[in-house]
Amino acid sequence: MGERELLLPAEKFPKQRFPLVCDVNSAGSRVRPGTPVNQALLRDLTSGAKSWTLGTEVDDGRTLGEEVADVIVFGTSAARRQKPAAKCCCCCFGDYLSHRAMVPESPACFSRNITGGHSGLTFRPSAERWKADHGIPNPGACTARAPRIAGHLANASGINVEMDQKMLWGGRRGRGNFVAASNRWSAAMPQPNDLSRSLVALDQNSTIIAVVELSQSSWLVGGVVPGIERQPRKKLEPSPERLLAVLHRWRDEAVGAGRTITRIALAFEAGRDGFWLARWLEARGVEAHVIHPSSVAVSREHRRAKTDRLDTELLKRGFLGWLRGERGHCSMVRVPTIAEEDAKRPNRERECLVGERTRIVNRIKSTLARLGIRNFKPTLRKAAERLATVHTPEGMPLPPNVLAELQRDMARLGVVVSQIREIEDARQKGLEQRPDTGPHAMVRLLARIVGVGVETADMLVHEVLSRPLRDRRAVARYAGLTGSPDESGAQRREQGLARAGNARVRRGMIQLAWRFLMFQKDSALARWYRARTADSRIGTRKTMIVALARKLVIALWRFVTTGEPLEGVVLRPAA
Repeated sequence: MGERELLLPAEKFPKQRFPLVCDVNSAGSRVRPGTPVNQALLRDLTSGAKSWTLGTEVDDGRTLGEEVADVIVFGTSAARRQKPAAKCCCCCFGDYLSHRAMVPESPACFSRNITGGHSGLTFRPSAERWKADHGIPNPGACTARAPRIAGHLANASGINVEMDQKMLWGGRRGRGNFVAASNRWSAAMPQPNDLSRSLVALDQNSTIIAVVELSQSSWLVGGVVPGIERQPRKKLEPSPERLLAVLHRWRDEAVGAGRTITRIALAFEAGRDGFWLARWLEARGVEAHVIHPSSVAVSREHRRAKTDRLDTELLKRGFLGWLRGERGHCSMVRVPTIAEEDAKRPNRERECLVGERTRIVNRIKSTLARLGIRNFKPTLRKAAERLATVHTPEGMPLPPNVLAELQRDMARLGVVVSQIREIEDARQKGLEQRPDTGPHAMVRLLARIVGVGVETADMLVHEVLSRPLRDRRAVARYAGLTGSPDESGAQRREQGLARAGNARVRRGMIQLAWRFLMFQKDSALARWYRARTADSRIGTRKTMIVALARKLVIALWRFVTTGEPLEGVVLRPAA
């Protein structure tokens, strides 16, 4: 299949080696003709480019955007001439100008062209239009990779591909701004849920920028107000109403200075207060963001000055860089919904209760050990009744104060055990009543793997697997299973796990990795681990179990989101 040039006049479409970027409106739906090119993202890709609009006339008298459901990108073939891809079509999915779309040879070629190969005019044709033009159904459903390609394209490029196989659940959310496919001459394509920088163009003359330093006793809010030379700062009592009133007063001051305010962007660090403030402000028209605390660069001085005022300036500096779309200033935390936060509570409460049960049992055993009693088991069902019959090695009954203390501990242990059982029964009832809902279906699917219990499956689903993570690297980072190298000059050393992710997921995956080796001895991951620890060197098993946990959490993520099976893993029969 040879390549063809796009039929665009040179004066209307300058052949430069960069893609042009289009906006998708806030609802993520139709791009109206006349929508301007996103200037902020365009500046990231090149300088001095013309500002094209979707209403530009083409050679046959029509305008871009009139007959296209969602115009995603349009570019030139100049970059393609610099580095032609072998066995790839020239204009990816379709040629809007001549309606002679070229069919890619394989889903892999199709995915590469759309998301990372060529520039071109890419759009979403209807199923009837595609069938009429080519006499064949939409490509992409002929290989085992089709579900993964479909999920990637439907979310990363906005193209609706008709597939025989579909993603099971847990599709990634968010559409944002889309850019042209990247190659080694163009800028990297931003991901739809990339929280390391803003994908919305910043107009500082019409945007109020504010940051809040939260504490239990007071809030310190600082801002950048258009038309006001000073940068105001206000200390408030912890009250969202007072905060909103300050933002509105700053907006009135900017309007009085002759500026038109169309956007109020506010950010604060994630901490004890959680995410309720962000949701409260979003419901009242304020664009709220939550900054990851460890992503803000601070001074490395031994005794650096630290006050709320200095912390506010640091947050303001990092937030401004993030809004400009620059990387490395700070990263944002995804704000969960109330339902997502509530779904985590049973598992986390059970974890706390299990720890409390262990502490009570250890305290009872320690108290009895001081009297020489070592054969008493507090976890037995009738342990409280046996306390009255316990004697010391000298044949003496328990002292009255010790007996009273142990009885109170046993009563407390009974309450904790009953609460743990109540949480487990409620979870099991929910799995039986709503087995086909997204999280419950994931839990049931994971629990089919021999060696994975319902408790582990529930923790993994609600903590990491149900989140709209970008790729396998994001999964490993969120699980806290990535390394932290220390390289400077000729020095090369590994500091161990970064431990910057979810501690519950990290601890659970390390335990699951050891259990996986026990119950899935013939799986590909278990064979991989045994091959790399065959030398029996000191520390090799401990190091490689972390690598196995990282590979395992990525494999489980693919298993529940795309249906990709784990090689050699034994599954229980479906209930």
